Amino acid sequence: MSCEEKCTKQVPAVVVEMPVVNDSSDGLARMYEDLAPGAARLRGAATSLLFFSILFMGSLEGLFGLIAAFGVLCCAAPGSLGTAYAARCTRITATVSAVIAFMHVTCMVTFAYAVLPEMPRAIHHVCPEMEGVAVRQDAKLFVAPHHEAGMLPSSPATFVATVATTAARRLQEFSPPVEMSTHACERTERFFTEAAPTVLLLGIFVEVGLFVSALMTAKAAARLMLQARACGANAL
Repeated sequence: MSCEEKCTKQVPAVVVEMPVVNDSSDGLARMYEDLAPGAARLRGAATSLLFFSILFMGSLEGLFGLIAAFGVLCCAAPGSLGTAYAARCTRITATVSAVIAFMHVTCMVTFAYAVLPEMPRAIHHVCPEMEGVAVRQDAKLFVAPHHEAGMLPSSPATFVATVATTAARRLQEFSPPVEMSTHACERTERFFTEAAPTVLLLGIFVEVGLFVSALMTAKAAARLMLQARACGANAL
């Protein structure tokens, strides 16, 4: 074959197939935008839960509330999708906090209306040295109901009065001599008629706030998880 024939010979075209690249960055950005409102609602509810949990930090519901709030506000990955993944643990801990807070609210309300009004009479019952002293019924928020003469107080009120007066006597042993003139039973009666109703009402108010904020946080976390699953987020 001559040189001219080699030069004039046509070379077949080579077709190179390029791999198709599936770029999902646009879909991921759209997912972040769709989850942003739900993540903002969850962070707002977690902020209120953090406030009430700090007020009840020493209680069990306050501890679970702190864990739920910190899981969203401090431990979540950046972005709305990271908040959605953190909502899994937050939903459980917030639900536990709400259940315990509801139980404590029920106990506190029951004590306020069933036991606290009988505390002055119960203190007179467990303190023989207070016989002949008029029963104090000047509570600011709860007024002791009318009882017939000679009727004994209820067992829960008697138990609380016994524990309270015993603790007051133990504390009085370490008091300075100037304060020894005030009897332990009188001081205990004054506490349950003047200070205890206000303290109990404030405790109920904070406990209700903790219950509501924990319930809102659990609800917002559940909605964000459902929305993230609908958008195609894995492991939710």
